[in-house]
Formats: sequence, structure tokens, C-alpha cells
Amino acid sequence: MRPRPPAVVLSALIAALMHIACASAPALANPLSGATPRCCELTLGTSGLMYYAPFSTDATLALDLTTRGGLADAWELAGGLRIGLGTVRVEGFARLELAPRIGSWRPATGIELGVTPRAHYEDGSGLVGALARTSRQELVPVYAALHTMPLRFALDRCWSLSLLELHLGTNLAPAGRYVRLQVGFFTLGVTL
Repeated sequence: MRPRPPAVVLSALIAALMHIACASAPALANPLSGATPRCCELTLGTSGLMYYAPFSTDATLALDLTTRGGLADAWELAGGLRIGLGTVRVEGFARLELAPRIGSWRPATGIELGVTPRAHYEDGSGLVGALARTSRQELVPVYAALHTMPLRFALDRCWSLSLLELHLGTNLAPAGRYVRLQVGFFTLGVTL
């Protein structure tokens, strides 16, 4: 089995690529659509993140630092870092979101792919210990999640606020063994 790069390195790489993609997003917008290209938005938010697995759970508060840019019409590309506040574990993620603009309401929903060191089994003895060792060998630190922001609003031309975001996902392998639930409490954004 070949060694995997640390999740922190992969997280930083994803965040850097997403920043570059969001910075170039206005240049990628379709000039024939007539839509004004959207600028980059930088957001900072707080959330509660929970992992559920056989014989273990993990829950923590987290800070999310995200950069987001419009692709075309109602589509946005986002990515960033999520930092756990209890046990510090850094995740990197990228999202493709459908984000229509309805007055000041800016709801968004999409798919998130990320790299996480968060899912893990505690060592134990007997059957639980054997399950922990087997699961650790099978675990892939990449996850997929559905992400929704139903209460996202533009406060003015530069500021935005999102309340009660929701994530539901799982690691890609072993799929379904780890369930990831995240509730975003609030996110404040500024358009650059």
C-alpha cells in the first residue's frame, strides 16, 4: 500500500486551486449570455460538524473560510478550508452550486467534494479493535456531500449573510460507513 499525502497538504492544494479558479471566473463567464460576470466573494462562517460511524462519533465546532465566484448565469464555483476548533483538523473542499438571485435572496445548493482527516476509528480491544484496524485500512479521506444554503441573503452590494446551512455526505470509500452531517450557524461574506 503506497503512502497517502497528508490531508492538510491536499486541503491547502484544493484551497489554492479554488482561489485561482474563482479569481479567473469573471474571465470565464460567457460574454454572449448578457449576464454581468460576478466577482469573487470571500466568506467566513461557523458550523457544527458531526461524523457518525459504527461504534464511534466525532463532533466539533469549525470555522469555514471559503472563496466563491460566479461561473455563468446562476452557477457558482466555491472552495476553501474548514478548521476544526476542538481537535484541529484541516479540511479542503470544492463546491459546484446552483445559486439563483431572487431580489436580495441568494439561495444555493450543490455538491461538495473534499479531503478530510476527520473520520477515524478509535482503537479498542477484541472485535471493536479489529473493526477499527480494518476500517482504517479501507478508509479514503475524500468525501462527497450535498450542500444547501436556503437562508443566504445579500445585505448590500458588498456584504452577504447566510444562516442555517446544511451538509449531508459520506466518505467515498467505504461509502456509507461514515455519515457526515454539518450545520452552518452563520456565514458572513464580502465581495472583492
